[in-house]
Amino acid sequence: MEWLYEHDFTVWLMIPFMIYTAILVKRNWSSITDENLTALDRHLLKQASMLLILPVVVLIHELGHVAAILLLGGTVKDFHYGILWGSVTPDGSFNAAQFLTIFLAGNVLQVLTGLIFLWAAVLVSTPWVVAICTYSALWSIGETLIFYSVMSLFGFYGDWRIIYSNPEKEAVIGVAICHAVIVITMVYCAYSQRLRLWFAQKTNPGWARRHRFVQAKAERVPTAEHFLEVGWSFYTAGLDQQALNCVNDARVADPRLPDTFLLEGWIRHAQGKTDMAIASFKKLAEDIGAESLLRGKAFIAIGLAEDERLLRVPQSKLANTERWGNAVWAYTMAIKVLPEVGDGLFHRAVLLNKAGLYDRAEVDLYSAQERKWLDLSLPDLIPREIEIAKQGSVAKK
Repeated sequence: MEWLYEHDFTVWLMIPFMIYTAILVKRNWSSITDENLTALDRHLLKQASMLLILPVVVLIHELGHVAAILLLGGTVKDFHYGILWGSVTPDGSFNAAQFLTIFLAGNVLQVLTGLIFLWAAVLVSTPWVVAICTYSALWSIGETLIFYSVMSLFGFYGDWRIIYSNPEKEAVIGVAICHAVIVITMVYCAYSQRLRLWFAQKTNPGWARRHRFVQAKAERVPTAEHFLEVGWSFYTAGLDQQALNCVNDARVADPRLPDTFLLEGWIRHAQGKTDMAIASFKKLAEDIGAESLLRGKAFIAIGLAEDERLLRVPQSKLANTERWGNAVWAYTMAIKVLPEVGDGLFHRAVLLNKAGLYDRAEVDLYSAQERKWLDLSLPDLIPREIEIAKQGSVAKK
């Protein structure tokens, strides 16, 4: 590790990622700066806050050490800055309390920088600024209090190891308490449904306006359908727990409403709980009394959930796996329930292409072109899948 550190290997490793991130942000700038942030916009801003803003925060961290050394009458023997980490070596005659101050200063300054970012996120109203300030705050505080702490624990980073081995025990205990409280608060903020709702409202004003409308409607007329409408609104904003609460409210209002299983399934799917998601979809799909449209959507959802499992199967083994049969069955049932809709045919064709059954996939794709669609983005993808099927058939022959 010393060789890598001394020769700035990490700097040369990070620079290409930083340049690539800057290019992506520039290329998507018009989308990022409009009124509502998409999932891609948020991902790019999260990436930019880590690779473009956090390096500046790390420099501030190291300058905090420098300022403490100079204020205590010492000099800087060595200064190193490596984009996402660095070091400062003090030179002078310092007592234990002063050493604690020097090594704590950079971390305190970095936490304060993160808090300033949070303060800015609360004050501003521009969606992309709110998002990048929030992400920068979490990266800033999390890096020094969590990531650096773990590195110190394993001997790769010195600040926290030196701080917690300082002989000023009472001061160290105070630091440890503050450290723990801030980390716990940070974790709470990252997972709090109420704060995630605040973030969604600040970064997506259009969604916030629509959500207030459906919520007011549900408050005026508390029917199961209206509760479910609010639940779908929460789901689109990634607020899973609030969406599940709406599902429960809808079931209390009308225990026989089958629509609740579709929303519950997609919530579980978003949480990564594939088995629970498929179980919810199946309850709706197997309900003969439910509308055909709902049942068809449920079968498609089962297929998509099963299909996602296949992403974990190596391509070389995909043609031999039995798992893809479950997805094909679900799509086939969707085609039977909704024969006039092309979605099931398209999804089945994509899976057949992956499984190497190109001739069957091509038949499905041409059939799908003659039908109407639930997902209006799918018709544009048909030509590409037809090309895959044709090339696959030629290669096979």
